[in-house]
Amino acid sequence: MGPVVIRECRAADRGFISRLSRRAFSIYGPYEETITEWLDSGLTVTLVADLRKMPAGFVMLGRLLSEESGTDRCELLAVAVEPERQKMGIARLLLEKIEKRVTRLHVNRLFLHTAIHNIPAQQLFIKAGYRPYQTKSRFYPEGQDALAMVKELANNRGDLLPYAVRVE
Repeated sequence: MGPVVIRECRAADRGFISRLSRRAFSIYGPYEETITEWLDSGLTVTLVADLRKMPAGFVMLGRLLSEESGTDRCELLAVAVEPERQKMGIARLLLEKIEKRVTRLHVNRLFLHTAIHNIPAQQLFIKAGYRPYQTKSRFYPEGQDALAMVKELANNRGDLLPYAVRVE
């Protein structure tokens, strides 16, 4: 496989991220546009995985201030790997790097949503330590249901969110 290098997203990566978003997420809605809008917003952190000096995947993180609690909240907005590069550990490396970034932001939990029928993604997230806590009906623009998941990133493990869904 060769070494995978995880790096900051650059302006030149916009086309790659747009194309991969179309391939990975089009069944859920217009995510090619949505993800490039998030990228252009300047409000996200995006990392790119290079394999043999060519982009092979990306991960995007959003950070919001919760008005209710006054605390920061981070959400994993997208993780995608070129289909021909899947099953090589690239998504796992992207998750590890973005989680390190989140802990540097002093945020204890990382949230994400994945389609209820996307079992490979759920398995990846569970192996990485994420736990399901809620289902959301018709979450995606095309009407699919989502599974909300959370990962505790700090030693603060006493207040885990209750699990509303059991994933086998």
